[in-house]
Amino acid sequence: MRQIDRYITKEFVLYFASCQLSLVTIALTFVVLGELDSLNQPEGARLFKEAVLAAIPLLVELTLPIAVLLGTILTFTSLSKTSESIAMQAAGVSLLQMIRPVLWAGMVIALFSYFNQSYLAPWWGAEKKLGFTQPEDPKTIWRFYQGRLFYFTGLDKHDLTAKKVGEVVFGGDYQVIGLNRFEAVTQLEGGWQVGPGLGLEIDQDKLTYQDLAPARLDEDAMPIAFNPELPHPKYAPLETVLANLRIKIQGAVNYSEDLFALFQKLSGLLTIFCMMILALPFSLFSGRQANVRAGIVIAIVLGFVFWLVEQVFVSLFEAQALSAFVAAFATNGMFLALGLFLIGKKLN
Repeated sequence: MRQIDRYITKEFVLYFASCQLSLVTIALTFVVLGELDSLNQPEGARLFKEAVLAAIPLLVELTLPIAVLLGTILTFTSLSKTSESIAMQAAGVSLLQMIRPVLWAGMVIALFSYFNQSYLAPWWGAEKKLGFTQPEDPKTIWRFYQGRLFYFTGLDKHDLTAKKVGEVVFGGDYQVIGLNRFEAVTQLEGGWQVGPGLGLEIDQDKLTYQDLAPARLDEDAMPIAFNPELPHPKYAPLETVLANLRIKIQGAVNYSEDLFALFQKLSGLLTIFCMMILALPFSLFSGRQANVRAGIVIAIVLGFVFWLVEQVFVSLFEAQALSAFVAAFATNGMFLALGLFLIGKKLN
């Protein structure tokens, strides 16, 4: 059994690697041709190199589902055409056992996909190619934290300082019971340093003012205000996306894009296995009449349609017509259902 597993795994890896390398090479050729004009600019060689390197992770991400689909179809079509799959079944190897080595290889590919998207893309500057302008750091922000509302002005994320911080304190029924203002706030290791300020206590019709002396406050006295915004959360490590999502939830900031990026990352891993299942009706369950050339054409068409449908759901999410969860997983759900339906028809 182990020999059969190794044989099927070897076949799949060779087909998948060949397809992935071919698709990326073809796509990268067009990128290189499109970036040749940058060589005429000052520091053109550096700009050309950065553009090509930044394109590689994006092209890998774009072509990976098609390569998995092609690799699976070619692997099982080859086994079916040579009657090896029939011989394996006659020897007591079930269809599930034949698919299992490919699924194990899919787990490795999924890990590579995550590494490419979360680490290689930002290392090589791929996320900078996703927009024409860099987002400008906000100078003022609101944060709702531990039942209090904070307003930071004059933020400097390099020095971790703010010119002023306003604090609104609420009572049990969310009525305002106090207002505080601090000058020259600095975030330090394990705490905050605040300058002189002014406090106001509101007790029914009575207002009490008090001067606030410079002080050192604990770390949890104020919300995090200097976390860098992620221009493209999808191209960041999972722990970074989760941390950014947690901060935004804590600060009552719109976190829908970060949540969608999180679901996209998870959905991208499931896409690998969805493509494998979708490939089976056109290869393993087709018998000796399986056509290799037809399988290649089907894989390319299905891969393109998958990408197109995925972009439609992304647009629907951006238009606030769908929730983040539905928009991220709907494409996988549709194509997985299609694959299972076709497998069912082949088996009947």
